[in-house]
Amino acid sequence: MLRGFSLSLCQHSPMMWAGLVLCCLVLPAVLSLLLSEIMRKLEWIKYGDMKLDD
Repeated sequence: MLRGFSLSLCQHSPMMWAGLVLCCLVLPAVLSLLLSEIMRKLEWIKYGDMKLDD
């Protein structure tokens, strides 16, 4: 048994959920958009690079 462990430490506050959404959804989306635009300006990637031929 863990000493000093309390279930009150496991409460899920709205700030915790906001941080989770920010770290897991919003931040990766924004970073990948920024990185892709930087790589396009450096001409490392181009629009249509991932397009499949018909």
